[in-house]
Amino acid sequence: MTHDHESQHGSQHESHRSSHDAAHPVGCDEALEKLFDFLDGELDESFEARLRAHVGRCGHCTDVADFERRFLEVL
Repeated sequence: MTHDHESQHGSQHESHRSSHDAAHPVGCDEALEKLFDFLDGELDESFEARLRAHVGRCGHCTDVADFERRFLEVL
């Protein structure tokens, strides 16, 4: 999955890797793919920590996560 901001700023983002590798940082594609699992509290502790770290330093993923969180609160 390619996002407009990623094609413009691709070199600033980590590459997509398997979420089974507990040592790797989470990239944008993986963070957005797992966002609803995160918001529903369905991720394991290790992956959740890595996803939070990514969202904390990526403005685009922060914006998407904040939007989706607010959207779910309205439902």
